[in-house]
Amino acid sequence: MSNLVDFPLIESVKRTYLYMFANAKKAIAICSFWYVLTVCICLSMAGFSGGIAVSILVDIISSAAISVSFVRLIILNEENKPFQKTFGKREMKYMLYELLLTFMILLAVSVILVSLSPSDNAGIGSSPSSMLAFAITALAATAYLSRSFLLLPAIAVENKELKFSDAFKMSKGNTSKFFAGMLLACIPAFILLNILAEIIRQLNLNIGLLLVMILIIRAVMMFYSLIKACYLAHAYQYFVYFYTQQEQEPEGVDK
Repeated sequence: MSNLVDFPLIESVKRTYLYMFANAKKAIAICSFWYVLTVCICLSMAGFSGGIAVSILVDIISSAAISVSFVRLIILNEENKPFQKTFGKREMKYMLYELLLTFMILLAVSVILVSLSPSDNAGIGSSPSSMLAFAITALAATAYLSRSFLLLPAIAVENKELKFSDAFKMSKGNTSKFFAGMLLACIPAFILLNILAEIIRQLNLNIGLLLVMILIIRAVMMFYSLIKACYLAHAYQYFVYFYTQQEQEPEGVDK
């Protein structure tokens, strides 16, 4: 019996978007409080020293709260009322783990950058071959470590049995498919965010259009949090179910 779970890449991305749009009203209810809060803070902090830092901190907090609520909706069918504030120990733990896992990936990429840099300090971009080696190695490391994000849905539903190593055990053999699925699910919102930010930087918008752009950007940021949480929740459900099923099968029994 093979111990590898065959992760359905295309089906998972498809289910992510179908669930997202089928439950749009519930998603809006989850985001409502945080949307109003982040918009108000963004507008009130404009022009103040440290305003950007405060806005970023609130964005991180709101993203964690939205992600936890949406994961719990998907897995536990737990719904939120409109403008319901949800941030406690569970959301704090989710936020800290997401920051830690992201830092772990950035650290790995930094180590790769330093290790591949020429000893003459010419820099990683001094030759096409060094740039290619860095890109391939960094991408492979990021893809591998991205599987640790399966811990986040476990935190959201308070599954204390799932450990860091379990995220890699149950997703073994699925690094490329899991990472590709995350990219396919999240990149559209990420690209849109960058396009909107570039429009603001390049164009001299009046106050009315600038306000509209801020409202749109905040909405897209929350869509990004929702779609990422939705993909991770579906991937988590799939891996946990089939890995557990395989673990419970008697040895020597073929599927």
